[in-house]
Amino acid sequence: MFRRILVPLDATPFSERALAHVRRLLKREDAVVELLTVVPPLGRETTSDPEEGERFVTLRLEHARRRLKELAQGLEEQGATVRWDARLGDPADQILRRTEEEPPVSLVAMATHGRTGPVRWIRGSVAERVLRHANVPLLLCNPSEEGEGDAAPRFRKILVPLDGSDNSAAILPLAEEFARLYESELVLCRVGALAATAVPYGEMLGPPVMLPELEEGLAPFVDRLKDQGLQVTTHVSLGDPASEILAAVDRLEVDLVAMTTHGHTGVDRWLFGSVAENVLRHCRVPLLVKRVRALRAQREAG
Repeated sequence: MFRRILVPLDATPFSERALAHVRRLLKREDAVVELLTVVPPLGRETTSDPEEGERFVTLRLEHARRRLKELAQGLEEQGATVRWDARLGDPADQILRRTEEEPPVSLVAMATHGRTGPVRWIRGSVAERVLRHANVPLLLCNPSEEGEGDAAPRFRKILVPLDGSDNSAAILPLAEEFARLYESELVLCRVGALAATAVPYGEMLGPPVMLPELEEGLAPFVDRLKDQGLQVTTHVSLGDPASEILAAVDRLEVDLVAMTTHGHTGVDRWLFGSVAENVLRHCRVPLLVKRVRALRAQREAG
């Protein structure tokens, strides 16, 4: 399923944590791994000496190439086919550009620094920008993820949040594939509103619901997945979607969260990826995320 995996790295040890999950995928998938580092150019406000700034950027590119070569050699010693590249430019723009180039990328595996508050507003989050625009699935981990290196969590239990819309259910084929690869248990999760919640433009997240209604909404998915031989359970709750998903991760000892972003239909609409982004910033386990628009385009093309 994943023929080519793109791994963006930013020359920090943390960004390399994504490689632990890629190595596990490679044990089950014969994929080509592409390592990519993007060095941003220095702006005029950064240095008063353009020549000095150019030398600094050149040194960073040289350092990135050396590190990428070392990482590639380590993966190749484990039997992987590896390509690597260091580019100059805006990191998010260059990552997105690579996903639109040939040969096609099947999955982007990357770390996010999980910035919140003013730091995130000033610097932005590369992972969140990629999340909003990428046309391929993303496997994301952040600083609160538990485990280091080979001790990174295994995907034994996958939480799949659904909101009652076809958009949110579009993640199921990817979740099913991961469940087969890792012999994982799928936990279908549904969060209902405690009360009608006002949102911008006068829309509503939906009327209050009861837990049996939420379970009933998950039943068709449970039956279909069980018919395919997959292990499936459910989890329903009431409250704020992002908070309840994060609580379920801890309560159920989940190893991976698989969900769509930009879903905006159905009874319990989650607005424009805000739930996925909030979960991304705080989740202690990796996320498998795909934009709904990209999934729809993929189905129509295939």
